[in-house]
Amino acid sequence: MKIITVTVNPALDLTVYTDSLRVGDVHAVSFIRKDSGGKGINVSKVLHRLGVSTIATGFLGGSVGHWIRSDLSRQSIQHRFLEIDGETRTNVKIITPTEETQLNGTGGLITNHDLDRLIEQLHSLVQPGDAVVIAGSIPGDADYTMYRTIIESFGKADERSIFIALDTSGQALTEAVQARPNFVKPNVEELEQWWGSPLRLESEIAHAARELRSQGGEIVCVSMGDKGTLLVTSEGLYRAIPPVITPKSTIGAGDSIVAGFVSQFHKNRKPHEALVYATACGTATVMHAGSEVCTKEEAEAILPQIQLHVMEGEER
Repeated sequence: MKIITVTVNPALDLTVYTDSLRVGDVHAVSFIRKDSGGKGINVSKVLHRLGVSTIATGFLGGSVGHWIRSDLSRQSIQHRFLEIDGETRTNVKIITPTEETQLNGTGGLITNHDLDRLIEQLHSLVQPGDAVVIAGSIPGDADYTMYRTIIESFGKADERSIFIALDTSGQALTEAVQARPNFVKPNVEELEQWWGSPLRLESEIAHAARELRSQGGEIVCVSMGDKGTLLVTSEGLYRAIPPVITPKSTIGAGDSIVAGFVSQFHKNRKPHEALVYATACGTATVMHAGSEVCTKEEAEAILPQIQLHVMEGEER
């Protein structure tokens, strides 16, 4: 069994630390961190650290794309990215003692021919019993039905021999969920965007998550930051609550949740068991600076501190 991750809009993540940030001023930088990024790539990083076989694929271009390939090779992460015209984007995150500011690039152009190439490659990589994680944004000029097209290329949901996980937002989420992925993981903000109004109460979040599941997601997991994670399945509603910690960076936390859940569920763990492990992975990642992700040892050290609340249904 292996898990293939798809990142159509990767990034070079630059994390810049400074004492303060004022528009128009000159600032001294205390530290700069440079990481290969993009949600699918982050999922592969976590899976690799958890000891799970993974291959990262998607699109890369230009000198930034070359750097990301070299960085993944340095970390011994298998990758099969396709080359496209244009330059892979750069994201900048500015961190001060009191706040974080993000400046995200747009990414290179993806054509219909590029999408056909990606689908062909995926079908050559994926074998029965594997999992595919489709994660991250779609570049602004690309077709927002791209993820739906990829999922539908593997056939109807009840006829697939693979597990498909989805982590995206906006129109891409609205379209792709109709192709019935097995697992969908929005955060609260992404769920609010899909729902069309604020979700302030846990009951409201749970209701919206059920509705998202009814649209086609077999399992829906909502990441809620320090409030934990919410899981909706055919068996019930669960919430996993992490211990109180001091976060260093939120980059990659949601991706760690995806990696933790898929890796455990794919090992025939029950959904609520996979949820607890996923929450431990997400919690361990926010204890790292920049785009650094958790290790297996760090996640397992936090695991006993995760509280599972069975809100509806039973533990089985």
